[in-house]
Amino acid sequence: MKTVNQIINPDNFDNINPEEKPLTPELLKTFPGCEDYTEQQALEIIHSLEKLSAICYNMTCTEKIHSIDNQQVVYLNNKKNIAA
Repeated sequence: MKTVNQIINPDNFDNINPEEKPLTPELLKTFPGCEDYTEQQALEIIHSLEKLSAICYNMTCTEKIHSIDNQQVVYLNNKKNIAA
């Protein structure tokens, strides 16, 4: 049995769909555990995956994401309030 790290390893993503073919019910049924889906179930799963990928894309690519990689203390007053 494969571990989660083997399944979700980003190094393996290039081999999943090198020809960038769209996911079809027939192709979905070739994956382990998906063999017994009906045509309607497979279409619903594909539709859900398309929605999920659009949500992930929108959240990571179009939203303003703030990243702070260097923090510096900024004093609003010229005098530093340092406890003695």
